[in-house]
Amino acid sequence: MIGIVLAVVILCCGGGALWVGLQARVEQTAYPGGTTGTARVVSVAEELTSRARQPASTSYRPTYEFTTTSGRTVTFTDMVSANQPPEIGSTVTISYQESNPQGARVVRGWHGWTDASVFWTFLAALVIGAAGFGFYKVVIRRSRPATT
Repeated sequence: MIGIVLAVVILCCGGGALWVGLQARVEQTAYPGGTTGTARVVSVAEELTSRARQPASTSYRPTYEFTTTSGRTVTFTDMVSANQPPEIGSTVTISYQESNPQGARVVRGWHGWTDASVFWTFLAALVIGAAGFGFYKVVIRRSRPATT
């Protein structure tokens, strides 16, 4: 019984990791029915992160500016930080909804699959595979009749 509960818990953890990975991917693709355009980097904020027993690391969070199809100028800060500072004036492809241009997001390459989304989805596959294997060993294999 404990094995079944453990397999279910691990499976739920895997499902959660899969959701996080796919959500990270969705947040870096174009809005369905949204408008796609070009934004330029207007500033870059430097963020210093310190962790226990590790050297501090610096990441960079760019702020972009673009003009909507209605002529309104909008500025927004990227949700994703970068390891290297983007060049001021460089451009990226963005997607936004006409009803909420402040909610614009940068459209990332490879159809939205970035390091974070790949990591969480891969982790989910490992955890779900481990749960499936554990379930097989505990429930299915033990319930088979012995062969002589």
